Amino acid sequence: GDYVPLSPTDDGAFRVPNLENGVTYQAVVRAVNDVGAGPASAFFTLAPFTTPSAPDDLWVTATPIDLTLSFEPARANGRPVTHYAYRLNRGSWASVPATSATDTLLIEDLNHDTRYRIDLRALNEAGEGAYATTSTTTPLRIVHVGAGEEHSLAIDAYGRLWTWGENGDGHLGNGDKEDVAQPTLVAQGPFRWASGGANYSVALA
Repeated sequence: GDYVPLSPTDDGAFRVPNLENGVTYQAVVRAVNDVGAGPASAFFTLAPFTTPSAPDDLWVTATPIDLTLSFEPARANGRPVTHYAYRLNRGSWASVPATSATDTLLIEDLNHDTRYRIDLRALNEAGEGAYATTSTTTPLRIVHVGAGEEHSLAIDAYGRLWTWGENGDGHLGNGDKEDVAQPTLVAQGPFRWASGGANYSVALA
């Protein structure tokens, strides 16, 4: 490409304009005086970067006691995203590794009587990116809890049935036999009582 004239800044550095973060450039530099241009340097690499973008399409799903964030990952802008950080109701930020929050993030052990607004941002080598904000959401209130031998059942305030735990015989009622770590909605109900045993579940409407 063409040579671009540069002038030193107050700190003695030269800043190259109009580059795109995350793109690697090969460049040369030469000095110019009243006589003319000197020889060019050897090629060197320019790799501009900045803080990540805000996560896109952030939305929140309420489950018993917990809230799950789903989002489109932030653009890294030249350096890998290393962490995501969230805060509740503009409180302190809590950070999790990006490998643990690729496009979802579970926030556990919340109060079902509290309304939460959640901010989420990404971090990379350049620092903290802009944050995105959810609408205000409340974890589901649980009105009944039952238990099997190695699984649990819960009924929320709307009468819906949630199950989680060991599922070798399909007794969680979610259509497969994979174990489930978090409460999962399996039936709309309305139900008023639920319990279980070693390999079965029962819910009464």
